Amino acid sequence: MKLYLVSRQDLSPGLRAAQLCHALRAFVEEHPAADREWFLNSNTLVLLETSTEDELRKLVSAARAEGVATSEFLEPD
Repeated sequence: MKLYLVSRQDLSPGLRAAQLCHALRAFVEEHPAADREWFLNSNTLVLLETSTEDELRKLVSAARAEGVATSEFLEPD
């Protein structure tokens, strides 16, 4: 089991890191059983990027359609 964290490539490295940390925290809160299973059995993180926010939204929609536990973090404007 791997936990995939995906950010936008058009953000600065610092903002990407912050977004990924927030997304991980959201996942822990929203999917505690999946998080616990991942933590105890794997603890493997995979960090990925998409070119645009639109691509990221499509990826999230596709994952949810497949029944994959997903979480999103959107920085307040």
